Amino acid sequence: PLFCGPWANGLLILDSDIPMVSPPAELLQQAADYQQPLFQQGRGEAVYHLPNGERFSSNLCTGILLFEKHHLHLPTIERYFGKVDETYRWTDQEIYIQALSQHRPVARLPADTYPLSGPVGPETICKHYTSPKREQLWLEGVHLLKNTLLPS
Repeated sequence: PLFCGPWANGLLILDSDIPMVSPPAELLQQAADYQQPLFQQGRGEAVYHLPNGERFSSNLCTGILLFEKHHLHLPTIERYFGKVDETYRWTDQEIYIQALSQHRPVARLPADTYPLSGPVGPETICKHYTSPKREQLWLEGVHLLKNTLLPS
C-alpha cells in the first residue's frame, strides 16, 4: 500500500493497484471534513475464518482507507492476535476492518465511482484491481493512467 498524508491526526492508505483516473475530490473532501473511518466498498460479504474457529464477515475493503489514529481500537488488535498463531496468514485488511469498524459507524466511498470491478466509465474516479483481476491492472489500468497523465 501507499501511505499518504498524514492529515492532522490521520492516515490515508491507498493500495498500489488503484490507478486514479480522475481527481478524487470526494475522497479529499472527506479527509478535510473527517468524521469517521472511511473505507472503499467491497463487492460483497467477505468471510474471514480465524484458526481458533471464529469467523467474521464484512463488505468493507481497505484498498482506500482513511482514519484518525484515535479511532484505531488497539484492544481489538491485541485480541485479534490472541486468536491467531504463527501459521495463520493474516492480512492487514482483517485487522483494519476489525479495529476500525467493530466499535463505531464507518463511511463508505460510493461503489459506482470507486469500483472494485466492472468497466471504467465517465464517473469513475479510480478502479481497484484486486488479486483476481491484478493482471488487468497491466492490460487496462496502465492504459487508463497513460491516457489520464498524457492526454493526446
